Amino acid sequence: PVYVEAAVGIIKEVFQSGSGKNVNYETIVYPNSGETWISDSHRWLENSKTPDESFAEYANNWHHLGARIIGGCCRTSPDTIKKIRENMSSQRVYDIS
Repeated sequence: PVYVEAAVGIIKEVFQSGSGKNVNYETIVYPNSGETWISDSHRWLENSKTPDESFAEYANNWHHLGARIIGGCCRTSPDTIKKIRENMSSQRVYDIS
């Protein structure tokens, strides 16, 4: 999740300038939990997951940057999505569950 903010900013910049100017688009953000994979031992590093509360704060930033479809992929959980939804309850959101 820590790299998503920069990526959303770049996408926004590209579509607001040059050839993307007249393109209608929605930015989708669907990152994994941020855990560190240790390939030598084929396991996840313990305690490296982004806490759900932090993930939800990141999601709020992504929304402010223009992401309109926000979720979680690998190693996120229903609790992660619940925190995102709770954190964004005052914003205009669409529940597609």
